Amino acid sequence: MWFTENAWQPMLLFAILAMIAAFGWYRRLQTRYLVLCFCCLGMMGVAWYADRTIVTEREKVQEAILEITHAFAAKDFEGVHSRISQRSLDLRTLADMAMNLATLENMRVTDIQVELKSEATRAVSRFRVNALITSERASAREPAYIEARWQTEEGRWRMIDVKFLDPITGDVEADLMQLRRNHLTVSDVSRWRF
Repeated sequence: MWFTENAWQPMLLFAILAMIAAFGWYRRLQTRYLVLCFCCLGMMGVAWYADRTIVTEREKVQEAILEITHAFAAKDFEGVHSRISQRSLDLRTLADMAMNLATLENMRVTDIQVELKSEATRAVSRFRVNALITSERASAREPAYIEARWQTEEGRWRMIDVKFLDPITGDVEADLMQLRRNHLTVSDVSRWRF
């Protein structure tokens, strides 16, 4: 929605106004209060419809986050690659290695925060992922806190960079930029908590 993140705030406002108008009609039996009540109820429907049809850039980034994480859990290489920038070959390599090293089950994505930058052509997102991660060595439920950078390419939001943050403190644990400088290897990826 364009002025709120969801439709509940304007719908609640219109519901309160409708109740006040209904009470005014009940007390005074004037038609204008009844008309105002029905107009407010109609505006609740308009607010709900507007929330469903108007999609903001922030909501598009949130959808991209859900798409890439679910594709990652399903080991859908094409789905993951479709949400990673063509120019970020090392990020694609990192995603491929991670999908080959581990299997995710019972994944939940929560606490999605999106900050738009550069006139809504770039974005920084932070989100938490909790999943049962199974690798050759072990299986454990591991939380992850991820900061991803996005940009619009061909009308779609695509990931261009990623940082893995400590789930409690938010400090950087692994930064793709550091790995780029240090030449990413499979052993670097396998040391992360997969």
